[in-house]
Formats: sequence, structure tokens, C-alpha cells
Amino acid sequence: MNKALKITLIVIGCILLLIILLLGGLWLYINGLLNKVDRTEITGNLTLSESEIYEGETVDATDSVEHIDQAHNEFQEAQEIEFLKDSKITNILLVGTDRHASWEYGRSDSMMILSINERTKKIHLTSLMRAMYVCIPRSDGEQWGMLNAAYSWGGPKLLIETVENNFRIKIDHYVVVDFAAFEKGVDLLGGVEITLTDAEAFYIQDTSKIPTYSGTQTLNGRQARIYCQIRLIDNDFVRTRRQRTMLTKLMNKAASSSIPTLIDLAETMLPYVNTDMTNGEILSYIAKVPSLMSNPITQRMLPIENEAGKSYTGIIFVQGREMYKVDFNTNIRALHEFIMS
Repeated sequence: MNKALKITLIVIGCILLLIILLLGGLWLYINGLLNKVDRTEITGNLTLSESEIYEGETVDATDSVEHIDQAHNEFQEAQEIEFLKDSKITNILLVGTDRHASWEYGRSDSMMILSINERTKKIHLTSLMRAMYVCIPRSDGEQWGMLNAAYSWGGPKLLIETVENNFRIKIDHYVVVDFAAFEKGVDLLGGVEITLTDAEAFYIQDTSKIPTYSGTQTLNGRQARIYCQIRLIDNDFVRTRRQRTMLTKLMNKAASSSIPTLIDLAETMLPYVNTDMTNGEILSYIAKVPSLMSNPITQRMLPIENEAGKSYTGIIFVQGREMYKVDFNTNIRALHEFIMS
């Protein structure tokens, strides 16, 4: 072997070694970032009473016995619908919690299913109304009540089982995010541009004491959080639409952000995130994002009867509490069709 060839091989070897060291260092850094994620089990508390869980006072109303019985019967009939489980579709349950001093894990203030369809290259977002009247498979026996009670009683595990049983769909993973992290994330991304109505702007300004105007403007973290939690000026249906709008805009903004910004975002937010996903699983989903963001993120809510955000005709009363009766057959089929599209 001549001298020139030996030198060439040494140079190539050094370059390969440098690449390996750089990739190895990058992997260790990313892995270290993802190790900040909280993976402790959130168990909930089965001893909590419904009055402790549900917000708002009860009203003097007779139980909607006929509709309650109808819901129970329709739920049993819906169990005959084929369970949706597709290797090309990943469903991740997103839970936003708002912690209180007396609540170790907070309430499931918002719930969405993030569906990644690798076959159609689309991302779908489905809001789940927290006041839906559903069957909750507690370990000590089934109990009917509001969907958000499942998280308080049994954490993400029971909430996932409840969503799976009531809507015949496989949930692959969950992500729980404290709203405190949400505020920080919005600020790190430089705020988010939202178009506000007069009523929304007034509510945000009155609550935050930050000058806020109707029309299109950039909201900071505090304003964005209040925007997502507005309910008093309209209803829960419009509220969930705001949440989907906000999440969609944040996902799009994050996808176009610089690497340093994304690193700051991860450093700040990951300690506030709880999930059952491994580092490898998180990285695999992140790798799929570029091919999926070429299509707009599609949205809908359950129950579908009120996607327009007007008064819901399926309101029922259970022990003095207002809940939403679900037409299980219609909603399950609509959800499956939406996710498969």
C-alpha cells in the first residue's frame, strides 16, 4: 500500500470517527433532554366523591331517567361495533390539567385524541367534552358519570380505558401537560396569533389585566391560557374549539421554529409533561412530523351533535348535574370515519 493511499484511509477513518462521536454526543444530549419527562404513574383517587370532582353547583332538576336508561342501552348495543385498531394509525390521548393546591394531579381540564394516520399522511384532533355521560370501568365496578371523573379516579389509565370502551378505539399512548407548562411554551415560541371576538378580548383583558383587543393579535402565554379556558361567555363546545385552534397553531409554529428555540422549549416544558412513551417512541413520532405537516390538521369534537357550538339538544340531568347524553352508535362511527380519512 503506497503512502498516499495510507494517508487517504487515515483521513477517511478520522472523519468517520468524528461523525460517530458527533452523532453519539447528539444522541446523548437528546436522550438527556427526554429524560426530563415525568414518567411516574398517575393513579388518581377512587375515594373522591363526585361533588369533589365536578365543578359547579347542582341544580334543582329531576333526573332524566328515560334518557339515562336509553344511554345505558345504546352503550351496550355499541359494544357490537368493531373495535378500531390499525397498525398505520397511532392515537395519543392529550390531557391538559389545571392543578390546585388540594389536587396532587389536578383535573382533566381538557382532553383530545391526537391521531396520526401514516396511510393518509394526516394528523387529526378530536376534542372530548368533559361532561359527556359515559360508562367508567372503575376497578370496584362500572360507574356512569362525566368523562373527566375517570382521570380523577384512576389517572390516565382509567381515562384511556373509558375512552376505549365508550368509543371503540385503541388509545396507544397518553401525554399529560400541566397548564403552567403551556404558558411557558407559548412565551418561548414568541406568542401565538389568534383572532378574537369582542367578548373574548374583554374576558381575557378583564382576567389577565393585560391590554387585549378584538381582531387578530399575538397572545402571550397568560392570555393564551385564559383564551383556552373561556367558558362563561358561551359554552363548553366553543371552548373546546378554541383549544383545538390554539393547539393547531402552536404545532404549526413549533414545526417552523429554529433548533435553538425547540431546545429551549424542550428544556422548559418537558419537566411538566407526564407520558407513558419511551424516549425512542417519542423520537420516532417526532421523525414523522415533517411528512405529516404538509397537510392541514383536521379537527372535530365529540359529541358530534354540537360541532357548530350552539345549544346542545342532548342535555340531561343526573343527580342535579347537567351532562351531555351521547348517541354512541352515531358518534363512534363518525369518529372512526374521521380518523381513517
